[in-house]
Amino acid sequence: FKSAPLHRILVHMNKPSDNLLAGALFRAVGHATMALKPTWSLEQASHSVYKFYLNLWFDELKLPEYKSEMTFMDGSGITGKNSVTARAFLATLKRFVKKDYFEDLWNSMPIAGVDGTLWYRLKSSSVKGKVRAKTGTMYGHYQLAGYIPRMKADGKTVRDVVPFVILTEGPGTQAYA
Repeated sequence: FKSAPLHRILVHMNKPSDNLLAGALFRAVGHATMALKPTWSLEQASHSVYKFYLNLWFDELKLPEYKSEMTFMDGSGITGKNSVTARAFLATLKRFVKKDYFEDLWNSMPIAGVDGTLWYRLKSSSVKGKVRAKTGTMYGHYQLAGYIPRMKADGKTVRDVVPFVILTEGPGTQAYA
């Protein structure tokens, strides 16, 4: 099948945190694999493809110890079966900055105090309009990962970005920063 370019899909998926679209994208990746393993479910096929490419990614980065620290069982994370350590997530975010597609990722992320799932966060802070991050919220779990730009002396031009990861587990109540 043919779809819109991935960078356009990412904006529609990441800004509002569209779990349905994230799940569909995850399953689409595994769809072709099912021809090789017809006994697999679509989720098993997708998980297998993601695991294969994560392992290649960490081998390429010469960080094999992170292979066991990222598991994706669905595209959105709402099943609660996905897992990642903060250090593996941070290592990944650091490497994204150096990739050709970083600008597409950057443009797809919600902007603090401006849009997406961060429109209501950090509105009256000095990072409003600067921090780009992806949220992840489930009952009792509140995650935030993204980038804080380092500005040039003019205060208007981004020099580089600093990745950050905040993974929390708290009482089963909804809370926002």
